[in-house]
Amino acid sequence: MSFVDTVNRANHDKRFYGIYRGVVVDTADPLKKNRLKIVVPQVTGNAVTDWVWPCLATAGVSNSFPNGVYGSFQSFYTQNTPADKTGTAMTLDVVDAANGVTIVDSSKIMVNQAGLYNIQWSGQFQNTDTQLHDVTIWIRKGNDGGTSEDVVGSAGYISIPNSHGGVSGHTIAGWNYLINLQKNDYIQFYWLTDNSIKVTLQTYPAVTTPTPAITPSTASLIVTVTPVSTPLSAAGNGVWVMYEGGDPNFPVWMGVFGTGVDAPIFALSDYIMDGGGV
Repeated sequence: MSFVDTVNRANHDKRFYGIYRGVVVDTADPLKKNRLKIVVPQVTGNAVTDWVWPCLATAGVSNSFPNGVYGSFQSFYTQNTPADKTGTAMTLDVVDAANGVTIVDSSKIMVNQAGLYNIQWSGQFQNTDTQLHDVTIWIRKGNDGGTSEDVVGSAGYISIPNSHGGVSGHTIAGWNYLINLQKNDYIQFYWLTDNSIKVTLQTYPAVTTPTPAITPSTASLIVTVTPVSTPLSAAGNGVWVMYEGGDPNFPVWMGVFGTGVDAPIFALSDYIMDGGGV
């Protein structure tokens, strides 16, 4: 039975011109052509379409998120690991600027929209020992309410210079990760060292004397999150829908107007509760 047979038969001979609001139910297009399965309540009630082709100027991704997503965070606490060679989450306590990115439980950097993200970090390390010591940094990925795991290939190794002339050894290290995240996924930065007493992720106060040798304070950790691209569609998103020649058998989707919580139709959970199913 075709999709149109599942629609209220009173609509079979009708034509639907103009643009309608729909909600994405499924994005796993087996042809990988960015087709979607959609519910269009004004036209088809709770019935789910077959795979709907896009009618877009771009194919598959957009360089801008619908609501703008970014995050810039710092820590002004000196951080230690509890023991040698013990993986420990780095923490963040200052939000410089953020929209759509939040810090959860001091260490989880969580996004509220799916997409490809550029996550940049830098850490200020100090070594008070007379010997050089090593630090390993990596990331873990998880989802709100789910489990987390180390990201394969994410570990980096650095050596912190030893103290010299009565001055502690210092180094600042940083690099970036490009990583795909789903809504409510989070990233954590982890580190370990071979000497948990002598090696710290160190913050420094501003230097105010002697003048004019004045420097601002130093954060122990800085993390920025910026989007690279986002899927044009995701389950729960609101999409604009039109029909070829007004025929309900031939819908096309035209673009995204909001994520699940922003889409002013109904929540996907409401649709499921009404018996639509996904």
